[in-house]
Amino acid sequence: MLKKILLTFICLSIFTNICFAVQEKNTEDFLKTGQALFLNEQYDLALKALNKAIELNPGNAWAYLHRGDVYEKQNEYK
Repeated sequence: MLKKILLTFICLSIFTNICFAVQEKNTEDFLKTGQALFLNEQYDLALKALNKAIELNPGNAWAYLHRGDVYEKQNEYK
């Protein structure tokens, strides 16, 4: 019984770590896409990508910073 509990805990731990790694990778992808769109002056699409990065990882300060850059270019300071 203890072996089953331990094995279940280990499997759950590995699965959780994989999920976080995938989520962080996706966040970085959306962040890079948002930056590229910003540089190409496609501000609406950049905003969508950066919002998705924030949705996936609300603790990513870079996504908020770059989203602020988009709002500044659009003269939206609220």
